[in-house]
Amino acid sequence: MAVYSAFYNGDIADLDGKGLVLLKSGFNWWAFLISPIWALWHRLWWALLVYVFASLFIELGQVLLDLPEFLLIAVSLAFSVLFACYAEMFRAEKLKKQGYRELYPVEAGSLEQAEEKVLRRLIKNTEPERVSTLGTVDDYNY
Repeated sequence: MAVYSAFYNGDIADLDGKGLVLLKSGFNWWAFLISPIWALWHRLWWALLVYVFASLFIELGQVLLDLPEFLLIAVSLAFSVLFACYAEMFRAEKLKKQGYRELYPVEAGSLEQAEEKVLRRLIKNTEPERVSTLGTVDDYNY
């Protein structure tokens, strides 16, 4: 089971599902394998700048300090792992700046199941309270 963070932009009473975004928590393989392309795809300009400057810093450190090649590879790999671990956090911050609000985490087997759980919970929380037309016992005590 995976854990997803639910973000919603819009009025909760207006549940059409268009403003719902689910982000899977944890390691992002695409951000690990093709970090700059992943950042461009999601329009995460700050994440892209962080990646570019960190890569330049690592290369500059290797050139100036004349570090062994294996150390350069190890540092680059460590940075890529960190970037992939924090990738969804970059996306979450962008969503918050765009007006989305974080609802709650959802545990589900797939993205579709997570979406279904979130929408069911939102619908359940927005239904008006049912009021009995018959009244209660206390209403008839004089």
